Amino acid sequence: MIHGLPEPETQVDIVDGEGRFIGRVDFLWREFDVIGECDGLGKYLDGADAAEARCRLDVEKDRDARLMALGYRLVH
Repeated sequence: MIHGLPEPETQVDIVDGEGRFIGRVDFLWREFDVIGECDGLGKYLDGADAAEARCRLDVEKDRDARLMALGYRLVH
C-alpha cells in the first residue's frame, strides 16, 4: 500500500468489449475502475507547433472519452 492505496497495475493495455485497443494507461486500480495518467508537457509540446499541440490534446481527450465510456474514472 502507498498512502493507504493498494499498488496499481502499471502500463496496462485497455480494450473495449469487442477487443479493440483503446490505449495503454500508466496506472490502473482495477478494483476501483480508476486510471491514473502522468502527463508531461513534452507529450503535447515536444517539437510541435500550436496546431499540432492542439491536435495531440484532441486525440488525448477522445481517448479519455472512450475510457470513461467503458466505466473508468481518470485522474491526470
